Amino acid sequence: MNLPLQLIVFFRSWWKAVVAFLVAAPLFFLLGQCDGKKIERRNWQAKIARVEAAAEKKQREADAARAELQRLENERITANRKEVDDAVAPIPDQAPTARQRARACVELRRQAAAAGKPEPAC
Repeated sequence: MNLPLQLIVFFRSWWKAVVAFLVAAPLFFLLGQCDGKKIERRNWQAKIARVEAAAEKKQREADAARAELQRLENERITANRKEVDDAVAPIPDQAPTARQRARACVELRRQAAAAGKPEPAC
């Protein structure tokens, strides 16, 4: 049999299936397009999740570094307070002398300058 005769025989027996396929093909195409959008959206959501996870990790590391810095600052402040308390402990409980007041005033001004605060009026 030659090819055109075979095609005619095929279409006479399968014409309904061919018509159904041609009618359904655009629907399948559209469904495939929607599925492609879903896949693309899923990929974007996964990428966003990865970026957010990296940002959260970076934030946790920054928080840990800040907490360590705060701990070191607290230790330094505690050591300075202890040093001042130890230096002041042997002083008897009486009114400070003019020399002690002047020294304390200088110290207060130095601390205010270091902290960026206005100078105290001594």
